[in-house]
Amino acid sequence: MTDAGSLPGPRVNGRPAQAAAGVILLLGLIVAGCSSAATTSPSISATPVASAAAAATPAPTPPPVAAAPTAPPVISCAFSGDGPPQQPTKPLPKTLPASLPIDLVPAGAAIYAITFPEDRGGDAYYTVGPLGGTCRGFGGNYVEMQVLDAAGAVVVDISSPGSLGPNQLTSCAYIAAARKAAEAFWGASLPPSECVRSPGDQVTPIATGVPYSYLAAVLSSTPGPATGMSGTTASLYTFWTDAGDDTGASSSATCAITGSLAPACHAALAFFVGDMCQIGSVACGLSRDIGARIAAVIGVPATPAP
Repeated sequence: MTDAGSLPGPRVNGRPAQAAAGVILLLGLIVAGCSSAATTSPSISATPVASAAAAATPAPTPPPVAAAPTAPPVISCAFSGDGPPQQPTKPLPKTLPASLPIDLVPAGAAIYAITFPEDRGGDAYYTVGPLGGTCRGFGGNYVEMQVLDAAGAVVVDISSPGSLGPNQLTSCAYIAAARKAAEAFWGASLPPSECVRSPGDQVTPIATGVPYSYLAAVLSSTPGPATGMSGTTASLYTFWTDAGDDTGASSSATCAITGSLAPACHAALAFFVGDMCQIGSVACGLSRDIGARIAAVIGVPATPAP
């Protein structure tokens, strides 16, 4: 019989229970320590890193906004007749015709405009000249518009845009159809001084896109005295008629191209084409193409003004 004091303690898997309990206690401490370490370790978040990266990257710079182009000023011209009593001129339209190439008006230039009286057609016409100038309109059986620079010199002359009755003499020196019509209409009474070119005139025919309508660009170093200009000038002469009609009508635009006047002259001639398209003597759809040909004739780049 065994003494109670010497009885062996309980066994776990064949080992003394005390030893097993110690192992269990040790494992519990290790597990608890690991759990505590995992709980107290600071967590690492991606949010602060992303925020720092975003703060370090500068915001994209927006592209500069181009300033809107400034519209050229429009200066109204007075009309004085030298023939029968004239009716008052009408106010200018509030908007410019779409046929006018506004983008060709260079810096330092202005648009000059006139509305002729009702008994001279009542139409509005536009041209381009140097800023600071003046303009005037006058006429009896035919009408004329001129732009003068600040010194009072004529730099643009628009002839017969609203003539009454047949008119071939304006362009008969440069357009064969106009000369033929003038000879048929005037016969032996045709003045010998008419239909004669100035020495050295360079003439370039330009297609109008309209049947029985003709256009010629002329570069001249000896402009006619009727324009009141001196030096080299560039001109457009147009003549149009109906089928089978031997009368017809013509108009012209002449401007000085000396020095800095050349870009404004190019715009003035392009505006003349725009005016002529309003009365049907030039195809409006060809205005830009005709403007480029004019620029080539007078030696001005056919690009819009900045």
